[in-house]
Amino acid sequence: MLLGVLAFVLAIMSLREENSFKIFPYLATLSSFLVTGVWIALYVVGFLL
Repeated sequence: MLLGVLAFVLAIMSLREENSFKIFPYLATLSSFLVTGVWIALYVVGFLL
């Protein structure tokens, strides 16, 4: 879960770079957001059960 949060932070930081294709930082942000969301959902479901 911590790696997912770290990937999300790095993906947001990569959105500010000027010399890169814009599709890749957006894909990285979206995928890391989804992965982090899945980890949080699994944690919450495990905690409630």
